[in-house]
Amino acid sequence: TAYVMAPVCLQASMNLKNFGWSCMQGDWNKIRQDIDTFGHFLSKPQTIARMAEMAGGAAMPTPTLNHLINQIVSLRPVITSVQDASGKALSKLYLMTKTQRQKVYHQALELLQLPEFTNFTATYKKIFGTEFFALIPEESLSFAGMNISTHSAQLGISPDAFSAMQQTRLTTFYNQAQKGLLSKIVTSKQSVIDGSITQILDDVTSSTITDQNRFMQSIHDYTPMHQLRDIIQREIAQESQKNLVPTDLTLPISDVKFAQLKELSSQIRQLQDLAKYTNNFTNVENLIIEDICYLNRIYELQTYRTQIKNFLETHKPYFMHDGIIYPIEDIASYHIHAGDYYRKDPPKGGHSNPRGKNLDYFQPTINKQNSLGAKEIRFYNSRNENKIKDSSIYPETWSEYNCDLKAINLLQSQHVEITERTRGTLTCIGKTSEDLDIIVHYDIAHKRIKSHYPNSEKF
Repeated sequence: TAYVMAPVCLQASMNLKNFGWSCMQGDWNKIRQDIDTFGHFLSKPQTIARMAEMAGGAAMPTPTLNHLINQIVSLRPVITSVQDASGKALSKLYLMTKTQRQKVYHQALELLQLPEFTNFTATYKKIFGTEFFALIPEESLSFAGMNISTHSAQLGISPDAFSAMQQTRLTTFYNQAQKGLLSKIVTSKQSVIDGSITQILDDVTSSTITDQNRFMQSIHDYTPMHQLRDIIQREIAQESQKNLVPTDLTLPISDVKFAQLKELSSQIRQLQDLAKYTNNFTNVENLIIEDICYLNRIYELQTYRTQIKNFLETHKPYFMHDGIIYPIEDIASYHIHAGDYYRKDPPKGGHSNPRGKNLDYFQPTINKQNSLGAKEIRFYNSRNENKIKDSSIYPETWSEYNCDLKAINLLQSQHVEITERTRGTLTCIGKTSEDLDIIVHYDIAHKRIKSHYPNSEKF
């Protein structure tokens, strides 16, 4: 079948480089022209005659060939929908900034998950027996931020370069096409074909699964991004309807609760300072009222903690950066929503305050606030007022769960700015739907959000 396909594949190989380069440059007029040209080539009488000759004189079924041409030409509206989504033709990728490339690539991934494109790729594979992206040049994927291989710091790669890897992909395309509909249109027969194609078929005998294919397979393990966004929006809407019931953190702690805190202290870092001070909550006579409030706060967060863990385990949220999937498997709940309380050191964290009384153990004073109700607060160590920490907190009408959902939603936004300011941590800056500027820090190694809070510099 590979030899029978040679005329078609030869024409494809002549235009594949230019076509792929047009895609990467965003030259949509050239893309339309290339697709129309290829469709015209297939329908030419000479092409049909050549294919019939190579099929041993068998007549080509015209309706089937026309159907094939129509299916190939159907690629045009799918690809050009990228232009409609972006609102304008794209400049060459090697002239775009890293952030611009990231946004374009993120947008393209969303298009790939649309039902229309899914249906097309299924039809494409049925015809050709291979994935649509199997022939994308590795260099182009690097331009798109796929991080597939190390490439030159100078981003000007010649569009005429036809590497051995691309030859391998082309051969893979030939070999796999026997599984598609083309094998039913023509039959195999030995023939003398163009020397360059013969050389490729002779020299390259094995194929590899590209990183792009592995990437497309891995993303199928996750909920499509547009669906995930809808789920998060519904969760936010439902959570916003709930009444935030005030709690009294000054209530005495029972022996039963102390025993439970003892069990939790091995899992929750924020409990360990007071656990050490009280001999694992057995000598609690010297605890002050701020200690009691903090322990009650950590304890009451168990309900919310179960809620956010169930969401993460059920929906498996993630975000994309530079072509890499970053799953969100955990959130530093206690640091973000209770803060880190120490007897000797300055406080840390503490970025949500539902009902306005949950951080009183830090004896907070307001530095400033914005029109949405977000505040910059100064926290004090309960035993040494000289040990202080300024922290920004979300509006007091937002629950802990809602704050987390809005942080996740930001990571998936097309307008988020992501940088790796600290080794191993992605710093993500953007706005919530309420136009609140927030910052999210993502721990790459532990796949978790280690902090998120309003950006008080924007107040």
